[in-house]
Amino acid sequence: MLLLIDSETEKGKKYKVDTINLTCTCPDYIFKNHVCKHIITALDDLPERIQNVIDNVKKDNDKEFFIHKFGENMLDALIERGRISLDGDNVLILKND
Repeated sequence: MLLLIDSETEKGKKYKVDTINLTCTCPDYIFKNHVCKHIITALDDLPERIQNVIDNVKKDNDKEFFIHKFGENMLDALIERGRISLDGDNVLILKND
């Protein structure tokens, strides 16, 4: 799903966030290739997507399984949001809405 997320610094500017692949058209994502605030905002707008990921972590908390199923960007995004953390090769759920 593609979402348009407002820029916080440029009035009227919007960035496209792909909530499946967790990519963004903002310079921060393009040049630094890491989860940006627009991706975080988009995920906040899609609690059912986050819940799906959390439910899967409850079934199998292996880091490699997580990355294979959801991608490293999702891992980074949920760590950034304080929803999960890593303990060695295990993904830990920190909070559940």
